[in-house]
Amino acid sequence: MVCHSQEVKTGEVYAGALAGTMVLQVPMSINQISATSIIIFFLIFLLIFIVVATIITNKLVQTNLLVPLSGLNERVKRLRLSSHEQHIDWERTPQKMIEIDQIDESISTHIHIIRGIYDKLDALVVTEHETGLFHKERFNEVIKYEIFRSHRYQHPFSLLLIKLVNVKVLNATAKNIEREKPGSKYMVFGEILHNDTRETDMAFRLEEHIFAIVAPETDEEGVEKLQTDIYNRLVHSELPKNNQHNIAKPEYEFTIQLGHTTYSGDETTAKELLKAAVKSMRDSEAQTGSYPQSGIPQKPKLSAVENKESQA
Repeated sequence: MVCHSQEVKTGEVYAGALAGTMVLQVPMSINQISATSIIIFFLIFLLIFIVVATIITNKLVQTNLLVPLSGLNERVKRLRLSSHEQHIDWERTPQKMIEIDQIDESISTHIHIIRGIYDKLDALVVTEHETGLFHKERFNEVIKYEIFRSHRYQHPFSLLLIKLVNVKVLNATAKNIEREKPGSKYMVFGEILHNDTRETDMAFRLEEHIFAIVAPETDEEGVEKLQTDIYNRLVHSELPKNNQHNIAKPEYEFTIQLGHTTYSGDETTAKELLKAAVKSMRDSEAQTGSYPQSGIPQKPKLSAVENKESQA
């Protein structure tokens, strides 16, 4: 360049060296964009940002927070801790979010502790809290003890089995109670047995609809009379006054099967005794009665043997 010829001669400016800086004054194109267009551009950008952020955030919140919390809530709702007889339906489920996983772990730990407490209660409990019947875990012990006692002192005892074949709820009160507490109809039947059996008898609930009565000092004739009286006591049964406001109003129709066997000091085992009572129960005819009783008392249906004897 001519303006730098002197510097070139002196060697100050040479090939590849910085000769200077050229500055051009050019008008900026932004002056040609209106303020309205700029505002619209930023609004569109902001709207797109908000939409994308909302979609991504909602998906993450829904997947990692709301859905796990909803599932945890449903699992907690299914828990039934009012009675140790009820199954605790709970399993530890790892969660993605640390906070929710800690909640799940904490609940699981407490459920494990409660299960341990219930297991200890089962080992100590003698009677059911709801019905007052003897606990099923004590049934085998009582049978073995009565066999030992009967064999030693030559005193008979009898075993009476009761199968609750069917239960009908007859009014709205009973339906509401059953809706709020499923299985309450079986509890009512158990309470009836508990309150109306003889003081010397021991009543058990072996299964939800299978009940047993161990009758000490009762021979074949005595247990047959007891079996006949069970139906009448069931129909005419009244609960204690302090329970009437809970149980007296609901109305039920119970259909039952009765079977019995008597131990007379022979070599029959507890298993054989129970098997004989089960066979007797299965061979018997069903009997139906209402509770509380309304109108004329119903007479129990006679078994085939009793029917032949009455005809004779």
